[in-house]
Amino acid sequence: LAAAGARLARPLEVRKLAAGDDLRGLHALFAGGRSLAAWASKARDEPILIVGDDDDGLAMGAALNFVVIDQRLRFEASRAAFDRARLKASAHLLALATRVVEPR
Repeated sequence: LAAAGARLARPLEVRKLAAGDDLRGLHALFAGGRSLAAWASKARDEPILIVGDDDDGLAMGAALNFVVIDQRLRFEASRAAFDRARLKASAHLLALATRVVEPR
């Protein structure tokens, strides 16, 4: 996303999905709580960035997972999930993560 007042080069569309919806055309998918596992399974091997916010988000298949540490919002990352989605995480992004899980 762009900084406040900046214009996006491409339009941003936010959609609320139902269980049977098609994922084609999505670039990123946020699935909160326990719905994360089902959405990550459905999007498995698709080039979609899966973002979650569950304590076990990375284990459920998220590439990025929001966590609260010392009352601050942080994120952790899974290289395996990035690889599975054929996405590349920059070294700078991974350096900002509180935890990076490497592929086995």
